[in-house]
Amino acid sequence: TDKNNQVVINETRINGDSSTSTTILTGSELNDLEVFLNSHRTAYNMMDEENLFVGVAWVTSGDLRLLKLFPSVIKVDDTCHTNNEKRPHLTITGQTSSGHVFTWLRAFLPNKSAATFRWIFRVVLAQLVKYEVL
Repeated sequence: TDKNNQVVINETRINGDSSTSTTILTGSELNDLEVFLNSHRTAYNMMDEENLFVGVAWVTSGDLRLLKLFPSVIKVDDTCHTNNEKRPHLTITGQTSSGHVFTWLRAFLPNKSAATFRWIFRVVLAQLVKYEVL
C-alpha cells in the first residue's frame, strides 16, 4: 500500500481510551480528496509537510446505544452557514419506536462534494460506528 494515500482516523471515547485506524483511499475517493487538498494548500500557501484539517465527525456512547436499539429509521441532513467557519454541518438521526428522534452522528464537513459524502458513508460510518452501508 502507498503510505501517501492513507487517511488516519482517530477515535477518542468518552472514558479517555483512544485507538487509531488507517483507511487506504483509492480511485475516485483519492482523486477527489487530492484535488480538494491541493487547491486549499495553494490558496493558503501551505507547505506539503503541514497538516490540513479537513473534517470531523463524532458520536457518543449514548448515541450508539440508541442506534443499536433502533437501527431501522435513518435520516441524513446537512445545513450550511450555521457556524463561524460556514462549514456544512451533517447530522444523521434515527427514530425510536415511540417516534422520538435522536441524533447519532454529527460532522463538520469541508464541503458538499461527492468525495465528502463518500468519506462519511464509506469511511466514517464503517470506522467510527461500525455501521455497514450497502
